[in-house]
Amino acid sequence: MKPFFFSGKLYSSEFQKHFETEHSVAEIKPLLSDPDRLQLTIDGVSDVSWFRQKQKEFLEKIGVKIQPNQPKLKVH
Repeated sequence: MKPFFFSGKLYSSEFQKHFETEHSVAEIKPLLSDPDRLQLTIDGVSDVSWFRQKQKEFLEKIGVKIQPNQPKLKVH
């Protein structure tokens, strides 16, 4: 499947907002963990990761500090 170069807005149902891009590449690729299944990638990463990165960039742009994910401690 050939890469598709595009610009415009993409909607994320996870964040319920549009994210804009000027130069991106979309591809349908086999999943590494299951080659019989396909996934959408944008700029070389999964669509989910792409949207999460765009949300992080947006929050940082408006001054919201993002804490890196820290492992959760198990309480017994």
